[in-house]
Amino acid sequence: MKRAVGSFILAISLLVILNGCAGSGKKVVAKVNRDIITEDEFYARIQRVNAAQLMPALETRGRMPGRAGEFALQTMIAERLVSQYAAEKRATPSEAQITAYIAFAKKYANPQLSLLPQDPFREEADWRNDVKSTLAYRNLVMQSVKQDPAELQKLYEQYKPQLAERDQYHLRLIDTKSEKKAQESLKKLEKLPFETVALTDSEDPVSGPKSGDLGFVNDTQIPPPILAAVKKIKPGEYTKEAIKAEIPAGGAPPAATNTKTEPHYFIAQLVELKPGRVPTIEEVKPLLENYSIQQKDPGAFSRVQASLREFQEKSEIQINPKAYKSLEAKFKRSAGQGSPGKP
Repeated sequence: MKRAVGSFILAISLLVILNGCAGSGKKVVAKVNRDIITEDEFYARIQRVNAAQLMPALETRGRMPGRAGEFALQTMIAERLVSQYAAEKRATPSEAQITAYIAFAKKYANPQLSLLPQDPFREEADWRNDVKSTLAYRNLVMQSVKQDPAELQKLYEQYKPQLAERDQYHLRLIDTKSEKKAQESLKKLEKLPFETVALTDSEDPVSGPKSGDLGFVNDTQIPPPILAAVKKIKPGEYTKEAIKAEIPAGGAPPAATNTKTEPHYFIAQLVELKPGRVPTIEEVKPLLENYSIQQKDPGAFSRVQASLREFQEKSEIQINPKAYKSLEAKFKRSAGQGSPGKP
């Protein structure tokens, strides 16, 4: 599964990678068979290119685009190729599919699960572009690998324990290095709101200025003594005693691997609890389908990738700006490679 998914992600980057006038009067940057890429589209895409998208250029020693313009144009051409091939094979994703998969991919951001390259800077327009290409690819794969609802249900039951979400706690904390100061804060809480005391007394440089607000954290991110105390109170309540907990020294986050710790004293308020839940089978259906494909036909992803390369090789790609003319040859060269997934 890991190898096939990794190959797919690389393929999308190569396929899914890389001044005439159209009838409407818009300048044309490139033509991909019957489709055009206008200058306006191109410049809009350049403005959204980010560090995560260009990072592969360093990892592949320049075999992937390292400049915003080249990356934008190569990606737009690749999207056109995938979209055209999917349309030819009647595998174009519907708007409903795209919307549902965006929600799935945002929740399961791991590339091994979502089939999308990791990108913390991805904007909404790029979510739609990336998901549309990914779904077109998946739809092509699934044309040859039929999904049995009974088999998906069996997979769902098998992986349900791993899919269960963790409890989420919205906390406010008063964090001090002195037990005496913590006791003083408890006294103040008899007369003042928790937020007010946290703002004046908490020594944590991050949450203190926000009235002690940590936002939502899961149970693995909370030091055990605090978690044990929080589990005993209801939303809106706070712990009536100072809780001693050893935390990483030097302001490192609680989950950091650090042998040096120091004692802190906490008063915790539970604002809200979101109990962990097991997602429904519909919510994780794309994930189950991916597992099913790998079990039934591990070579399905590679075969579709090879077919996309053949389509790319036969395609007519015309690039107008001289600065990007070399991409025409690059697309032909990458299409002619015998090993799918390699530049």
